[in-house]
Amino acid sequence: MAEDKCVIWPATKIKYAYDEDNYLKPGVGILGASSMRHKRCQRSINFYIKNKAKIVVITQGNKIKARAILWPEVHVKDRVNPVAYMDRVYYSEEKQLPLFYKFAVKNKWRTYYGEGTDKVSHPLMWIDDINIKNIIYLPYMDTFYRLYRRTDGNTISNKTKWETSYLELHRHTDNYFRELDPNSIAEIYSGSYMSKKDCVFIKRYDGWVAKTSIVTIGTTYYSRFDDSILECSDGTYCLRTDAVEECFTGGYMHKKNSVKLDKYNGYVSALNLIVINGEQYHKQDKLVVCYDEHYFLKKHCFKSETGSSIPKHRALILSDIKLIDGVPTIVDAVYIPDYDCGESLIEMATGELVRDTKDNKQYTIRRSGKVYLKHLYRSKTKTEKNQLKFSFMVS
Repeated sequence: MAEDKCVIWPATKIKYAYDEDNYLKPGVGILGASSMRHKRCQRSINFYIKNKAKIVVITQGNKIKARAILWPEVHVKDRVNPVAYMDRVYYSEEKQLPLFYKFAVKNKWRTYYGEGTDKVSHPLMWIDDINIKNIIYLPYMDTFYRLYRRTDGNTISNKTKWETSYLELHRHTDNYFRELDPNSIAEIYSGSYMSKKDCVFIKRYDGWVAKTSIVTIGTTYYSRFDDSILECSDGTYCLRTDAVEECFTGGYMHKKNSVKLDKYNGYVSALNLIVINGEQYHKQDKLVVCYDEHYFLKKHCFKSETGSSIPKHRALILSDIKLIDGVPTIVDAVYIPDYDCGESLIEMATGELVRDTKDNKQYTIRRSGKVYLKHLYRSKTKTEKNQLKFSFMVS
């Protein structure tokens, strides 16, 4: 078997060297695990071809055993003349790595690795005049992973060269860069690149706004992220100058959709405005209660045993007779809607409406068309005969 040796191939053969179908041992070593081995990554190899990169390979027959990108002209901080740089070596067997290092030393190249498998610490290095015309797919870059797009020319570097934004070429899966796509634009508020078909150009902003972010006020388009507008409680939007804050909820609304009430010293949304006996209230006013989808003042309601309020004109007062300290006593008044009352009632001589149950009837007696508590009716004293009058007043 021929001895392994490094060979320099031109840019036109980089696609071949990256395609895993051309590996001698697919799936073996860091070569077999390279994120750039897939067919879908072939289009991103055009970046290397356009920018005059080369590739160093070890082969067996026409199969790839190891590979490394070679950059012929790299600028190094504090050096006058550019140098050649051999990037990371992707090998199927670690024993191939020293061969690349010796080959680089012989050619006086800088290298990604040192004599072993440790990465070399380099100063700022960069490559100028990077051509990205008609390129929207970029490769994963081990060293020069920062792409600066500038009016005076594009640059890739291994460290921060300018305090400006850059594209990071460190993607293992998605090699598509929407920022480079001529059919994409930067959304004015998010800064994210989007397809033009998903945006609308708004002259006021002199820029593009995502369709999903557009709101309409009157007949005018705005971005919902525009600081001059507000989202109202009803889900609509209005200009900040036309908005008022609603009392109780703190939500915003357009003035025209609200009423100012002096009693609250604030505005009430038309959606929360109710009228009781000709007077306007907010639905959340503590003086107001909702019953059966209608609103009433609490002072005109009873309190039920469940804690809810029921309008007086819709309720009956029902009671039971309980033994308290051994004495039958009318207790536990229950307020329920009159149309929910499906049981028979016993009207006591003193006015209470006692439920007509076997338990209650055992304590009552009917005389002359009137119903009394037995133990009081049998009493001989006048005081006990004249039972206490029941009061319908509710505190």
